[in-house]
Amino acid sequence: MNLEIIRILTFIIIGIALLLWIITAQIFRFNKKKAFVTVCLSLIFSLVVINYIHILYLSTPFNFRIKTPLSTQEQEEMHKVDDIVVAFQFNGNTIEIADGDDIEINKKVKFKIVEVKGVKSDGEIKADFKGFAPAGKRNDNQDIGYWITYKDVLKRWQVEGFRDKYEIHILNDKEEQIGGVYVLFVD
Repeated sequence: MNLEIIRILTFIIIGIALLLWIITAQIFRFNKKKAFVTVCLSLIFSLVVINYIHILYLSTPFNFRIKTPLSTQEQEEMHKVDDIVVAFQFNGNTIEIADGDDIEINKKVKFKIVEVKGVKSDGEIKADFKGFAPAGKRNDNQDIGYWITYKDVLKRWQVEGFRDKYEIHILNDKEEQIGGVYVLFVD
């Protein structure tokens, strides 16, 4: 849905909620028994509106952004990246996940990031599992080739609003994020 339409609808439902409270105040002046019913209805509608606004604007992992034209340099950077794919290895199998997708992994399973495909770069491409640092090694944002378990992951790095969901940033040779995938640990 278009961002402007979402904003207009949000203002309309907020206006309806305010109008209900004004009507409730007027009814309260004339009949207190009927005012009790309108207070309950106004409160229910207001709670629904607050929940709608919370879900739409505060709990989504992605923010709404108005698209602006890209500069020439940004367009060139976009064309350097084809279809990013991250390869995971666990239980003797290799699974490939496309940029932006999720993979569900059991909390008891040990896995590793094998490689990142689909990126044209002169330098090293890194996969940085946010919340994981190999034991005994300085965290250089390169987690390709290291075995990872749920126990090794710092829980404070969970994706905001999600339980046991973590992001893996794909970084180019300039340490700029060019993609990412998500790991969701399940029981």
